[in-house]
Amino acid sequence: MKDFFYIKNIKVPVKVPVKVPVNYLKKLFSTPKLFIPKIKENSKPDLSKSWYVYYYFRNPHTGLLEKYIEKQGINRLKTISQRTQAGNNLR
Repeated sequence: MKDFFYIKNIKVPVKVPVKVPVNYLKKLFSTPKLFIPKIKENSKPDLSKSWYVYYYFRNPHTGLLEKYIEKQGINRLKTISQRTQAGNNLR
């Protein structure tokens, strides 16, 4: 009888505000990006280091974003244009 009060023996309902938690939908994954290592002196792409596509995916058990790396043969290619084309296709 907490949500009612009496006025001269008349029962009047009272509205009680209720707090409801709202869970916003979090993104499950980020957009994939192509990592191209650069030579620091002249900022050209470096073919001697490994190129890869990376993205973040939400772990269902912990709820945290974890980084995933995909290479899938990008580093076997010898030219910059072939590697960027293969990386963009993988992305």
